[in-house]
Parts: sequence; C-alpha cells; structure tokens
Amino acid sequence: MEIDWEYPTIRGGQADDKYYLTLFFQEFKEAAVAQAVVTGQPRLLLAAAVAANQEIVSNAYEIDKISK
Repeated sequence: MEIDWEYPTIRGGQADDKYYLTLFFQEFKEAAVAQAVVTGQPRLLLAAAVAANQEIVSNAYEIDKISK
C-alpha cells in the first residue's frame, strides 16, 4: 500500500495537518501491532520519505514524535 501525503501544512494544507500526520502514524502502528498479535506474523512496518528542506521539515512534520 502506498499513501502519498506530500508536505503536510504546505501547498494549501491546513495548519493542523502536521498533527494529523503524526496521528496517522500512531494509529497505523497500533493497528500493525494488533494485526501481528492476531495473526502471529511479524509486525508490518511503515516507511516514510519526507522532504529534505529544513523549512518544510520544521513546518510539516513532528520529527520527535514520528521517529518513534
């Protein structure tokens, strides 16, 4: 599965998109852990390709939270 959410809060996004992206990552992790428990399979992983530009990074991502 691929989800493309480029530059939250940038290019017409909302200021709270930064929070919602973090929430999405947290909920995905919880669902992946639950699926692993139910199926006995290894937990799914989520990878993210984020912008390299420091201004975009500081405005679009909660790095301290999503890196967990």
